[in-house]
Amino acid sequence: MRVSDILSALEWGTRNALSIGAACACVGFIVGATTLTGLGLKFAATVINLANAAGSTVISLDFFNLLTLKGVTLFFTLLFTMFACFILGMGIPTTAQYIVASMIAAPALLQWGINPLVSHFFVFYYSILADVTPPVALAAYAASGISGADPFRTGLRAFTLSSGGFIVPFVFVSAPIVLGYPSILDPNVPMDWVWFCQVLFTLIAGAIALGATVIGYLADRSTILERVLTGLAAAFLIMPENITDILGLGLLFAVYVIHKLRKRRRKLQTPGAPAETAA
Repeated sequence: MRVSDILSALEWGTRNALSIGAACACVGFIVGATTLTGLGLKFAATVINLANAAGSTVISLDFFNLLTLKGVTLFFTLLFTMFACFILGMGIPTTAQYIVASMIAAPALLQWGINPLVSHFFVFYYSILADVTPPVALAAYAASGISGADPFRTGLRAFTLSSGGFIVPFVFVSAPIVLGYPSILDPNVPMDWVWFCQVLFTLIAGAIALGATVIGYLADRSTILERVLTGLAAAFLIMPENITDILGLGLLFAVYVIHKLRKRRRKLQTPGAPAETAA
């Protein structure tokens, strides 16, 4: 290696270190302010109070006693934390996204007694999804600059295409085995592969159902009622219970069959279709 190559490498490293250093400095300010002011704990208390209020309201409307206050409150805690991660992760690099979200949003989950591994995966996942969530879909804006497309429309399309993955962190909390927990932390705990495969399968099906709900297409264009059904299927498939898995898969399969029959009927009604089939 020549001296000029060494100098070029040093120059390249210095240029890249400047942007990283600036990001770390900004994150340092945020972490310091969060630690000194107790913002993380205050935010956690606010989220839990809002979740308790929302949960109490929903339970008061549950005339058939199908829900529990603890379950509904936990759901709203996760939902509010998700929105917070979207906001905290806007427009900053990946490492900074995780640091900020873990300092501010994760304490709300930790106060619920959720395992730290699961809590941090939850906030990390959603803070990363901020890159494809409007209005500050940073990754989509970068892609639109390359393609020459409209940035906001690109962000909306990125959001719809990635919408199927939005239920994944909820499954992290409801069924931590999808992360390999607790076997990944304690080798003495055997891995329940049957339960793992069931959760993984229903997670994939739930992601498909949610994507079909947002995009409006499964095997054919969905009507409003069909989008409601796939949305219910996604909600059922999030819950790690056998009965909810069966209901969710049943709804998703029913909509799929309806779509296939509709496409087949439309194809048969197309002029010339029977002749082509006979040929």
